[in-house]
Amino acid sequence: MSDADHQRLKGLLVRKAFAFRLGLEMPDTYRYATDAELLRVCNGVGNESMAKWKRRTLTFLFRVLEVNADIHDFRFEYADGTKKSWKAANLEMKRNNATVIRYHYPLVFGKYFRNIVWRAKAWLVDIGLRNSRSFDAWMEAHEAFITRGSDYGGI
Repeated sequence: MSDADHQRLKGLLVRKAFAFRLGLEMPDTYRYATDAELLRVCNGVGNESMAKWKRRTLTFLFRVLEVNADIHDFRFEYADGTKKSWKAANLEMKRNNATVIRYHYPLVFGKYFRNIVWRAKAWLVDIGLRNSRSFDAWMEAHEAFITRGSDYGGI
């Protein structure tokens, strides 16, 4: 494993522990994911078809919510291709975003403005998740899952 992969894995594991600590909603595929699977599936904020620099920019802008992107990546990785599950995954991310924002920026004096800013960012994420390209990506992920076979990494 390269140093870059080792550093990336370290960040992924820290975020995963944070997700457990906050009690975020997550699929079992994320809960029991191996290190190799985390490295393969989690790609930051944004659609996999986006240019790498765009995803890095979005990941920086939405860095507090990156743990939710990791969880959402696992929802996409094992997508079943139904609109119902796509909507459920997006609602799960919306609830998780609210939980993370309340944790980092409680509505107390001195953090009120930051809370408003991050709630606005979460609202933008929600809008992005509900567009038709997001559903197209969900369907592409499902097709890739079918092509790859149902390998849940031994889960």
